[in-house]
Amino acid sequence: MLARPGPWLISLVLILLCAVVLATAFIFGSLWITASLTAILIVAAYLLARKIISSYADISIISNLTKLQPQTDNAIAYKLLAESLLAGSDKRPFLAAAQELIKENLRLDKFVIFTREDDRFIPRILAGLNRNSLASPQIHRLSNGLKRGMPEGVFSTLESDVRLAYKNGEIDNMSAPVAFGYSWGRGRAVLVIADDPHGDLTQLAKDAEFNKIFWPGLDYCMRINQRLFDRNTESRQMSRQLDQARRDLAELSRELKNKMIDIQSFVKVSNELYSLFNEEQLFQALVDIVRAHLRTAIAEILVPSGDGKFTIRQSLSGERPSIELALDCETELCELIMKSPKPVLLPLAASGMKRDEPFLNQAIAAGIAAVSAIKASGKTACILLVGEKSDRTQYSSPDMDFLFVVSNIASLALDNIYQYSTIEKLSYTDSMTGIYNYRYFYKRLSEEILRAKRYERELALVILDIDNFKSFNDNYGHQAGDLILKQLSDLITRTIRSIDVVSRYGGEEFCIIMPDTGVGNCTVFIERLRSQIAESRFESYLFPKGSSITISVGGAVYPRDAFTADRLIYCADMALLKAKSLGRNRAIMYESDFTLDSHPAEGGYDESHQESIF
Repeated sequence: MLARPGPWLISLVLILLCAVVLATAFIFGSLWITASLTAILIVAAYLLARKIISSYADISIISNLTKLQPQTDNAIAYKLLAESLLAGSDKRPFLAAAQELIKENLRLDKFVIFTREDDRFIPRILAGLNRNSLASPQIHRLSNGLKRGMPEGVFSTLESDVRLAYKNGEIDNMSAPVAFGYSWGRGRAVLVIADDPHGDLTQLAKDAEFNKIFWPGLDYCMRINQRLFDRNTESRQMSRQLDQARRDLAELSRELKNKMIDIQSFVKVSNELYSLFNEEQLFQALVDIVRAHLRTAIAEILVPSGDGKFTIRQSLSGERPSIELALDCETELCELIMKSPKPVLLPLAASGMKRDEPFLNQAIAAGIAAVSAIKASGKTACILLVGEKSDRTQYSSPDMDFLFVVSNIASLALDNIYQYSTIEKLSYTDSMTGIYNYRYFYKRLSEEILRAKRYERELALVILDIDNFKSFNDNYGHQAGDLILKQLSDLITRTIRSIDVVSRYGGEEFCIIMPDTGVGNCTVFIERLRSQIAESRFESYLFPKGSSITISVGGAVYPRDAFTADRLIYCADMALLKAKSLGRNRAIMYESDFTLDSHPAEGGYDESHQESIF
């Protein structure tokens, strides 16, 4: 071990320097050189001696430091805090790490460390004890000695202080129970209840420096750890919320995509249904759409039968029920269907019926699962029956929504059809006589010719004209003439078959389209019609009672006389003119060898006139 240098060492150094100076003077023999060297050597000796003394002082200090024992209590305090912080992680929290280190270093099998929160102590770190059995001691319940000694750190072996840690007041099998309290700052304090059989805690906590370092550090680390835990918890919650928000956003995106698809489907459905102006076509398109979208093999349309019931109009599905279904309008089920704003599931409806419904049982047995009322002009026009799904799954809420929307679209489409039918009827009806006008006549004649051509059948056309009608108007007035036209149209309507079509051609001319009628039958008919009208008496206050009229009639047959509508009209008109030219009140069928005067008799039109009207 080196010691501080003594006077003998410095004297030895000076003697050596003097010897060097004397040897130099002897060698060079110059006083000036000798003096200079002496001065230099003296300064160098002084600096060297100072350096040596300083070095030995440092060595002495280091030696003395190595002789001193470190403060073991303080080292333990720093060690415990440092290792607890380093050992803490997400998988092994700070409190668990601190509990293990305290238990190991202080040899405590049972202990609990409380920290002060307002006027209570809250258990934070524990080992060997049941947390559920621990209490939160109030400060005012501590013994006076424990409360007063806390600023310096104080121990208490009073059983009353130890019991404060337990809810039931019973000490949990401790051989050497002890209570320790320490406080610092403003309202910060710890309370330790431990079983200290080895006395390590008691010995260690007597050191004021240990208490000053460890307990505030432990409390600070716990608070920081709690903040980090709260932050992590909040972060995890925010992360979960963010994940949930992402899932919700993805779900909303899928729903929006599905709704866009649904909207596109509904637009397609509405365009398809709104483009139809025929009831049969609408019903067929409706059940095809429902069957394809809902994946069902059964779809039926119930319509009013006229006797207070709804019956199946016709089979529109691939599988028709084996029984006929008829829904009585007076039943509770029918009232429910007509009043329900949405489609009705029959199994659910069955559970709410007060009495037995025959239709309900039959429909369910036939595989019908849902019904939806289709309304027009505010009234139930028909009822859509939908069968079970082909895969036997239940109808979902989106399925029922689809059925609801499609039923509403069908209701609007049916309203359009009825309105179109009304407008069409008005446009095709002669306002005076109530029978069809020339516009409808020409349209229907063209259709019937196509049908006759397709099925290779005959078609007759009859044109008749009132004889001397101008004279009748001149004698009795045009109102009387109008009454004659109305009564004549009624008479013709009663005379023809249900498949025949009578129209007002223009003025006092009338046309009759007769499907599936050849020359022979047409000849018999026009003669019978002429005779019946000649024998009829027309009544009105505008002309003499029992007045009568006569008509001239001309007929032509497809395909014998013509192949087109215009040509058939021309042939029938030529036959009418022939009847006029032969003296009126005649019925003549067209013949190809007819010859007419250049100035035809009254009534009838030539072909160019017909073309101009068309």
